Amino acid sequence: MTEVSPDLSQSYSAVELKEKGNEAVRTKNWSEAISLFTKAIQLDTTNEVFYSNRSLAHVGLKQYNHALEDAKKVVDLKPEWGRGYQRKGTALYFLEKYQEAKETFERGLSFDPENSALKSGVNFCERALRIDSIVPKGIIVPVPIIFSKDNPSDILWDVVDKLLDWYTNSGITCFWASSPASEYTHLTNEECVEFTKRVAERCRSRKLSVVTSVRPQNSIQECAEEIKKLYQCGASAVIVDLAALAQKNENDVKVIENLHTLAKLTGDIPLGIYESKLPYPRFFSTGLLKTVSGMNNVWFYIDSSASLQDTQDKLQTVVSSSSVLSPFRCYSTNGTLFLSGTDFGVHGYAGPAASFMPKIYDWLWKNSKDNNSIAKNVHAFLSIAEPTIKYLYPFNLKIFLKMHLQCEEIDAISKLPQPSFGDDFQENILRLSHLSDAAAFVTEGVSETKPKKPDSSVLL
Repeated sequence: MTEVSPDLSQSYSAVELKEKGNEAVRTKNWSEAISLFTKAIQLDTTNEVFYSNRSLAHVGLKQYNHALEDAKKVVDLKPEWGRGYQRKGTALYFLEKYQEAKETFERGLSFDPENSALKSGVNFCERALRIDSIVPKGIIVPVPIIFSKDNPSDILWDVVDKLLDWYTNSGITCFWASSPASEYTHLTNEECVEFTKRVAERCRSRKLSVVTSVRPQNSIQECAEEIKKLYQCGASAVIVDLAALAQKNENDVKVIENLHTLAKLTGDIPLGIYESKLPYPRFFSTGLLKTVSGMNNVWFYIDSSASLQDTQDKLQTVVSSSSVLSPFRCYSTNGTLFLSGTDFGVHGYAGPAASFMPKIYDWLWKNSKDNNSIAKNVHAFLSIAEPTIKYLYPFNLKIFLKMHLQCEEIDAISKLPQPSFGDDFQENILRLSHLSDAAAFVTEGVSETKPKKPDSSVLL
């Protein structure tokens, strides 16, 4: 706890110090608030409000263990006060002890049945307990579709199965079936369903999560029907393109209207929203994301911003506010920026590079805090590789996998419009070959790197 010299508290009464602390809370000056509440507590150790307010301030600084300690004191001092259970439940929630947090909120409701904050806390905990089975934190790999060279309309399922095995052995626990890597916008509805079903069946016995995208449809009603089919295939959530929810000349009000219609038509099917660039680029505004994140059927969104500041601004009112409980998640498609985004609410990476180098991305996600110096170098390598990965994607992904996995059955066969392979194509092949060699080297290096043991003296 914060140590404050007793003589600093003599100019004001405990109540006056509390009021000054409240002013600091209103301006989110959390450190000052903690200091002032601590001074108030030194003058009066029996006032539960002082501990309650300091618990809130500790949450503001993400000092959740300290927040929990103060909240427990509140409950001890006034066992029938709902606010104490709200503070305790909030601290437990941010410590990711969701079941205990839920029970704490419910205990508070037994004393204060109409407390809306406690009711919301129970709801958030229930969603948090469910969301990991829908879309876990970490790396989501877009699954590439592999067509036959002899008959380009045939999918080589045995090769797709081998890729899924490789990704799984690399530590991946969540897959994006119908996705940019599987060229979903150029598949038929039936092909999207078939591909999703195969990936889901392959992953079911391993208890892996599979999300999948619905192709842009002619109407919201048709979109809802396809969502139902994809969900019935075994997908844990269905992703809708943001640009498919309104015409280019329509505003965010239309997006919200169509999402409400989808919710009515699809029931409790979990949805995700993808900031895709087809059929036209459309990105979340801060206001739209705040509204969407509060919808019961929308659980996450996939961010395509090329600006870290833009992503942070969007998340500011949703995820990054540490005093607001929200199980809503954000996954970035930007391999250069996603790791920095974890500081303010990005929960993982769902970009194209994960399909190239799954083990490196999985290691980076799991070890970036404990092996910070190594992680910075690994992330620098991935950032440099990003332009090569994006060039002629997903054609280049298939060329890379052919070389990297030494799988002759994989060819750059696609339903996408064939790009014009100019004079620089052979240069790109060479870059992909170098990337394959470098990926193998880095993968071997990170595989031998053991995570540092956490310092048990450091509290969150």
